[in-house]
Amino acid sequence: MTRTASAATSYTLTQEDGVQPNTEFNLKVAAVTNIGSGPTSSSYFYVTVPEAPNVTAVNDENNPATSIYIRWTSQTHDNATLTRNRVEAALDSSPIPFAFLASASALEYQIVNLQPGTKYTLRVLVQNLDKDGRPQSSLYSEPIISYTNRWPQWTAGTVSEGGVGVYENETHIEAYMGVPLHLLFEVTDEDDKNVLDVTYIESAGSIPNGASLYDCNETCK
Repeated sequence: MTRTASAATSYTLTQEDGVQPNTEFNLKVAAVTNIGSGPTSSSYFYVTVPEAPNVTAVNDENNPATSIYIRWTSQTHDNATLTRNRVEAALDSSPIPFAFLASASALEYQIVNLQPGTKYTLRVLVQNLDKDGRPQSSLYSEPIISYTNRWPQWTAGTVSEGGVGVYENETHIEAYMGVPLHLLFEVTDEDDKNVLDVTYIESAGSIPNGASLYDCNETCK
């Protein structure tokens, strides 16, 4: 492909110019006047990044209140010198200030020292580097939402069969363990893919077998 930039010292090539993900390019620059074109520069080798990585996150089973495992998929072009992944996270706020956490060569990273019961927005930046370690091209994943648990460990209690249900405008839960019970309600969309709301409920103390833990109408959150 050939592109002309008038009286400029830089030019950005986009998909409209035929640039595709995970593709190798050799770039040259030449000065052109009404008389003709001058000699071309030396060739610059460039590899665009692959498609954006697909990111997932799960709570750390050993430390669910303060740690999240984030994993992602990534492709590397055969001629890319090096691929680097930057893991970033942000507390739930608006506008979201993402903070750099780490550069990772593997496809997963353990985020530690988080706040319990907190919503985090996570993303990964994949970069192709040249032989000197300088970024050539980069692409962000779609941000994802993850929550840390409110308590260090969830109580291994049981809830009566059918004990969580909505009857008209009433939510009723019964506990069958004489232990404190911690509950997490997630309200999802119709496809059960996107979490719309999260509510935590913590009992004040041990719950006698068969006692009612939570019983209120829709206005009780």
